[in-house]
This record gives sequence, C-alpha cells and structure tokens, in this order.
Amino acid sequence: MSKLLAAAAAVANGVSMETSGSNSNVSFYWVDEVMIIDNPYQYRMFYESEKMLELAENIRTLKNDLPTMGLEQVPFARLVRLVDGDYIPLGREEIATHEQILYWLRQDGVLVELMFGHRRRRAWTIIRHGMLDGCARLKLELSDEQRTRYFALAGDADYAVMPLHIGYADNQQMWKHAVSENRHRSDVTAIEEAEAMATAKAAFRYTDGQIGEIFGYARSTVANKMRLLELPEDVRGKMISGEISERAGRTVLALKDDPEKLADAIKLSEGSIDKLEWQVKIQAEKIRKEKSTALQAETLRAMGWRVVEKDEKHQKFSQWGVAPSDLLHKKRCGKDLCPCFAACYDLNAWNGQRVDEQNAPDFVAACTDPATAQQKWQQLANEQNSRRVDKEVERKEKAQRVRAEVEQRWKEEVSALVAAAGSKRLYTRPEFWKVVVEHLFHWQGKQAKSGDWKTMDGLESALLADMLYTFLEYKSGTETYNAKKVDELINRLAGVVAT
Repeated sequence: MSKLLAAAAAVANGVSMETSGSNSNVSFYWVDEVMIIDNPYQYRMFYESEKMLELAENIRTLKNDLPTMGLEQVPFARLVRLVDGDYIPLGREEIATHEQILYWLRQDGVLVELMFGHRRRRAWTIIRHGMLDGCARLKLELSDEQRTRYFALAGDADYAVMPLHIGYADNQQMWKHAVSENRHRSDVTAIEEAEAMATAKAAFRYTDGQIGEIFGYARSTVANKMRLLELPEDVRGKMISGEISERAGRTVLALKDDPEKLADAIKLSEGSIDKLEWQVKIQAEKIRKEKSTALQAETLRAMGWRVVEKDEKHQKFSQWGVAPSDLLHKKRCGKDLCPCFAACYDLNAWNGQRVDEQNAPDFVAACTDPATAQQKWQQLANEQNSRRVDKEVERKEKAQRVRAEVEQRWKEEVSALVAAAGSKRLYTRPEFWKVVVEHLFHWQGKQAKSGDWKTMDGLESALLADMLYTFLEYKSGTETYNAKKVDELINRLAGVVAT
C-alpha cells in the first residue's frame, strides 16, 4: 500500500493528515473522491477539456514534490448531511473540532461540498481515472490530438482521495464563493452568470444593486444579463457553448416568444451581428403583424363574420379575377346573402374590398366557393351585356331621331328665311358671306364643292346645306347634330335677313 493510501486509511480510522505535529492545527483532510460534490451554487456549466488536461498534467508532475500530491492550492469545502431528502450543511458548532470533523466524515449520508476549487476537482478525476475514462465521466470532448498528447494520463489509484480544507459556510457564503471563483474566468458565459444572479434573487432576496456590487457590475448590467434567461433553452445552450455571443443573445431577446422565428433569425444571420440585428427587425415585424392579424380576426368573428381558416381554399373579391367586386356592388354576394362569403387576411388589402376599414384594415371580402362565384359572375355579365346592347340600340335610335328632327327644322327655318328675304337673295348681302366664311373657310363644304348648282340660287342652297353639316358630330359610333349650335346659326341668318 502506498504512503498516500495509508494516509487515507488513517483518516477512516479517525486519524487526519496534518502539516504539523500538533492535532490542534490540522491543515487539510484526505477525503474519498466519491464523497466530494460541487458547490450547489456553482453556476459554471462548461469546462474546456484542454485546460482541464493541462491542469491535470501539472498536478501529476508535482505528485512527489508536494505533500498534497501536486496540489499547490488545496480547495475548501463544507460538510452536509442528508435530512428528509435534502442535504443540509452542518452547523458551525458541529464541526468546531478536529474530532467532530472526523466523526462526520465516517457517517453515512454525509458528503463534502466544495466551496471553490472545481477545476482542480475535475483535474483530480482525470488523474484518478485516466484521460479517457476521466473525461468521459466529466463529459469533456477530446480531439485526436489531445488523445495523443495526454496519453500518459492513464489513471493513478493514489488519487482516490483528495486533500481538502474543511470549514463552515452558510448558503449565502457558498454562493459568494462561487461568484468569487468564477469572477476572473474568461470562459464563464453570460448565461451562467445570469443563472447565479437569478439564484441570489430567489434564494437570498438580493436586489439587482446588491448583486451588482458582488459581481462588480452596474445594476442595469445585472438586469440585462438576467433577461437572457428569458431566451429559449436551446439558445441559452448555444450561448453557453460559445456558438452565440452575449450581444447576439441580447439582440434576439425581441423574439423570445417565438422560438421558430428566433431560430430563423440566427440561421439567416450567418454569424454576422449586423445581419442578425436586421433579421431580428424583420422577424419582429412579422410577429407584430401576426398578432395584429389574429386580433383583427377575433374582432371579425365577434361581429358575426366568417373568417377564412389557414390553408382553406378561397378567392378574394377584386376588380379582376374569379370573384369580381361587381358581385358585391350588385348584391349578388355578401355576408348575409351566401354561406360561402367570408373575410380573409390579405397582405395587399388595398387591392381588395375591405370588410371593415376601422376594425380589420387587413381583411378583405372573399369567397370560399370560387366555382359558385364564377357562375354568378357569368350570369351577371350576361345580364349586363344584354342591358348594354339594349341601351346601345336605344341610343342609336335616339340619335337618328335627333338628326332627322334637326335637319327638318333646318330645312323649314332656312326655307322661311329665304322666303322672307324675297327678291333680295341672301347671297347679295355682305353679312351672308361673312357667315359663310366663318363657318366654311376651314371646312370646305361638300355641297358647294360638288358643283351641282347651276345658278347663284343653287350655290346659296349648297352653302346653307354645308353650314348645317359643320355641326354634324360623331359620338359613340353615331352621327348627330349639335342642336344648340344649329339654333345659333339660324338666329344669325335671321339677323342677315332682317338687315
């Protein structure tokens, strides 16, 4: 049996290892490794395998140089015992003497909780069980290069016991020891710190300010770190493993209530914090829109509307398409007219028929039976075409009647004017030619140009006919006269006769 195993056996028999010859000044105790557990307030979750292996190698190298088997600093611990399923720390008076500590170390249900020294405890496990088994117990991943470089750490039975200082510490002190141990560790993550802060608030009723004093942070920093605990578990895990930075974690807090969109933002950011911030804005806007849409849908249902369900077949009413908006305007479709009428969300609601501008601006009218809507539209179109044809026929007939009436009135009025002129014909009057020039200069009358007249009387009649034609207008495929202008010309000719 080695000297160290003998020392461990002596502890079991009530004798402790000492650094001096006096039993009144015991420096540390050799404790079976199976009795040693972590500080319950130790919030550090991730340990780098490389650092643990390097520390284990250093301790193993100094095994024969130090009475602590290579430990340059012996960890501190407290004793706890199992009471009604919980481990309760032993009181100060219960471990006041060396004999009392030895007594409790021999009792069943008593364990030793580290105050600090968790890295050294893990290095000790690697030395005791060897690199492969020890790292497996500690759930540390090993690279091929590490397996080769630390091959000499093959396991050492002397490390079945570990030297520990044993003293008293209450729960608040244990929590402070954990904070002190990790304060300057670069590999402690924001999530781990936030967990420790949350524990202090829940267990000890610490304020953010008190926690900040212990950690060395401002109160606002404490509050911001603790908000990270609102993130989904998988995101917190990525922060602990280092896949996501603390800044990135704070950025995605805006999406904490929608894990799917949060995951999309992280994936689409491709590791860029700038892209992540942009994606968070995009996803946050989607969430805002979805909440607004859901609220609008509930409002419509409360008002008696049928709302199109997700993936339900439908066609919105619009100016064009399977369900034209004319079906609404003509009262062929509507909320109280057909069972297939409903309201649906539409990203481009401006292009549809909104059902309620004030309470549901993003919902438009829709038909859940497009085939029926198409039949109604075809029927409406046929009716409209039929009415359109009837109106066109009526319009043309009316235009023809108006033209005939104007021509007849012109004929009668001109005949009366010529008769009133008597022997002094119109063409002998200068005023007549002023009217002719004014109406026919640019028009070049057809009757006068044809040359069918043989006398001045004939020319006069041709010119009068051509002046009437200047008021012939073409509207919607039909020729008709501007009756108002014809009356004005007749009045002017009457003025010529009266001179």
